[in-house]
Amino acid sequence: MKHTLLTLVMLLSALVLTAQTGTLQDLSAKDRTRLEKAVELMDNGMPETAIDIIETLIKVYPDNYDIMYELGYAYNVTGDYDKLLKLCNQLKKHPMANFQVYQMEGNTLDYMGKRKEAIKAYNEGLKRFPDAGLLYVEQAIISEHEQNYDQAVMLYEKAIEVEPDLASPYYHLAKLYAMSTEPVWALLYGEVARLLEPSNNRSNEMSKLMYDIYQDHIQFDNEQGTINSTLTETHTINVNQDTSVVEIPLPLGYEMAMLRSLAGATSLDLKNLVEVKRRFTEEFHEMYKDYYDVPILDFDYKVFKNGYWEPYCMWLLQKGDEKAYEQWLENDSATAAMDAFITWYNQDTFKPTKERPTLRTQVYLKDRLNIPPFEEIGDADGCHKHKLDAQRLARWVLEQPFDTTSTLKLKVNAYIITWATNSDEVSLTLRDSPVGTSPCGVMATICALIDYAITNNVKDPGEEGFRYAVKTAIAYMERNGEELSEEAKSFLNMTSEQQDQLLHQYYIRN
Repeated sequence: MKHTLLTLVMLLSALVLTAQTGTLQDLSAKDRTRLEKAVELMDNGMPETAIDIIETLIKVYPDNYDIMYELGYAYNVTGDYDKLLKLCNQLKKHPMANFQVYQMEGNTLDYMGKRKEAIKAYNEGLKRFPDAGLLYVEQAIISEHEQNYDQAVMLYEKAIEVEPDLASPYYHLAKLYAMSTEPVWALLYGEVARLLEPSNNRSNEMSKLMYDIYQDHIQFDNEQGTINSTLTETHTINVNQDTSVVEIPLPLGYEMAMLRSLAGATSLDLKNLVEVKRRFTEEFHEMYKDYYDVPILDFDYKVFKNGYWEPYCMWLLQKGDEKAYEQWLENDSATAAMDAFITWYNQDTFKPTKERPTLRTQVYLKDRLNIPPFEEIGDADGCHKHKLDAQRLARWVLEQPFDTTSTLKLKVNAYIITWATNSDEVSLTLRDSPVGTSPCGVMATICALIDYAITNNVKDPGEEGFRYAVKTAIAYMERNGEELSEEAKSFLNMTSEQQDQLLHQYYIRN
C-alpha cells in the first residue's frame, strides 16, 4: 500500500461527508490538524510517533472510520500485522467500510506468506464490492509471483471489465505482453495506462516501454531494402465454416497496417517514429474502421483529426529519447503546440467505459454491436422482444459518421428500418421539415424518433418528438458535413423559441 497526498485528500473529504451525514463524530479543527500531522509523520518514516497520535485520537473518536483506517496503514508500515488484521475485522463491520479494507487485509496476509488466505480476503471483498477492480489486480499480482501468467492476464482483464478507467491492470498487462510474443498488446495497454496516469513514475515507465518495443521489434535492412516486424506471431486468419465469415485477429491487422506505414522509413528515431505512427493511425482507420472497435486507437485518430498528433505522440513516447524530446520542445512552435494539445485534452479526456473498454477479448465491432438476427423481427412479437436492441442501435447510428460505403452501417440501418416497419409499438410518420430528403437526415430522423418513442414509452412521438427528431437530424447532418438546404441553415441560426415555432407550423400543416 502506498501512502500519498491523495490519501489525505480522500480522508479529509470523508471527514466532511461524516459531518454532513451525522453518522460519526466530526473532528475539531485541532484534532484534524493532529491527524494531518500523523499522516505527514508516516510519510516521513516516523510511523511509531504517528501511531501514538492516532491512538490518542481514537480514544476521542472511537467510531471514526478514517482514523481507524490510518491506524491500519501505520500498523502496515511498522509490520505489526497481527494488530492490523484485528483492526481489519473491525473495519469490515463499519458502515463506511469499502473495498480498501479487504485490499489491506489481503495485502497483509500476502506479506505474511499466507497467499491462499489473501486470495480468500480479496474474493470476500469482491462479493461485497463486485466492481472493485483493484481486488482483481491484487489477485493477479499473486498469480504473477507464482508464474501463473495466464491466470494473471485473465484477472487483469477482469479488472478492466468491472473498472475500465483503473490504470493498474493496463500497466501490468503492458509489462506482461512486452515479454510475450504479442507486444502489440503492450503498445495498446501501455498507451491507455499512460493516459489514465499521465504524470507518475509508472506512466514514464510506459512511455519508455512503448518506445523500446518499436525499436526492438521493427528491424531495417537498408542494404536489402527490407523491413521486418515481430510485433506479433499471430499470422492465422480465422474463417467460420458455416458462414464463411473471415475474422482477422487484431494483432495481425495491427501489424499489416504498421508494415504499410513503414514504407520509405529507414530508421525509427523519435521524430521518425512519430511520423510512422501518424501514418499508421490513418492507415488503420481506413483499413478497419468498421471491423475493429478499439477505443484507444479511435482516440489516436481523434487526436490526429483535431491537429494535435505531433505534440501528443512526442509526449507519449518522450521517455524513450528524452534528449530528442527536450530539443523538440525548445522550439517555440512546439511549445505552443503542446500547450494547445493540453488545453484540448483537458476538455476531451480519454476515459474508457464498461460499454467500450480497450480489451483484448473485446475487439470486433460486430460483436460489440450484437445485432440480433433479422428473422427475429419479422413480426410484432419479435419487435417487442428486441425493442431495446432497436433503441441501442438507433443511438449508435447517431454517434457514428454517416457513411454509405460501410456494410456494417448499412446493415444496422436496414435492421432499424425493418424493426420500425414491423413493430406495432411505435408509429413513425416522416413529415416535411427543414431536414429535407437527404438520406443522412432521413436516417437520423428515424433513429431519433425511435429513441424518443421508446425512452418516453409512447407509440406516437407527437409534436414534441417531431421537434426533437428534426433538431437531432439537422445537428447530425451538420456534424457530418452534409450539404444543408437554405432553410436548414436558417434553422441553425434561430433561437430555440424560433425553432419551436417553425417546427410547430410544419407539424400542424402535415
